[in-house]
Amino acid sequence: GGGEEGGAVEREVREVADGDLVPLDEMCWVLMEAWFEQFDECKLKLKKLFQENDVDHDEVLEITEFIALLKKTPMRIRQHDAINMFHELAGPDDTMDEDEFSELLTFYKFNVRSLLKI
Repeated sequence: GGGEEGGAVEREVREVADGDLVPLDEMCWVLMEAWFEQFDECKLKLKKLFQENDVDHDEVLEITEFIALLKKTPMRIRQHDAINMFHELAGPDDTMDEDEFSELLTFYKFNVRSLLKI
């Protein structure tokens, strides 16, 4: 008869899970998934921006291309800040490849919502 007790507890847990209360860890997953979905969408938009603004199709952005790109986004940024941002992301070769460019998202806490409006 010991097995039935376990079954009752299991049933109770299942009823709670099916109720209106969402366990906190589940809630966190839902929020994280939504955020990552937006994050992925932003990465795709950044990829598109990168390709559209790589005028000479050499698969890197020069500083002029980068600044032209920023002007097309909702980001309001002063020219010298844009230049600093470029140098920080571009590294020693002074060109920015797609990976370095996508660092914008993490590095500068790029405003996800404003990017999604592009």
